[in-house]
Amino acid sequence: MSKAPDKMRLSHVLISWDGAVNSTHTRELVFAIHEAKMLMSELQKGTMTWTQAVKGHSACVDTPFGTGDLGWREQHEITPELWVAGVITKIGELSPEPIQSPYGIHIVMRTG
Repeated sequence: MSKAPDKMRLSHVLISWDGAVNSTHTRELVFAIHEAKMLMSELQKGTMTWTQAVKGHSACVDTPFGTGDLGWREQHEITPELWVAGVITKIGELSPEPIQSPYGIHIVMRTG
């Protein structure tokens, strides 16, 4: 098994739910997970672009210009759930499943 990187670059689509930190939505967790899985399916089939997914569905207000880009991060600069998703994901690919963190459900793409 290869060593985890010191830094990596991630992008994400954040799907909010009513119990998430800084929630922007009143939906229940199960519906947020369902939406994330549907979006992942569309992205994998190529019927939706990353830009469409981020601009149309992401609740993240911290990523620049609606890109979903979290930038280059070290492990201590990001939630453990997103770090692990990045470690198990190849550059240019989506994480195998939506990831739950205290902030919501994330579709994670490793970009560097």
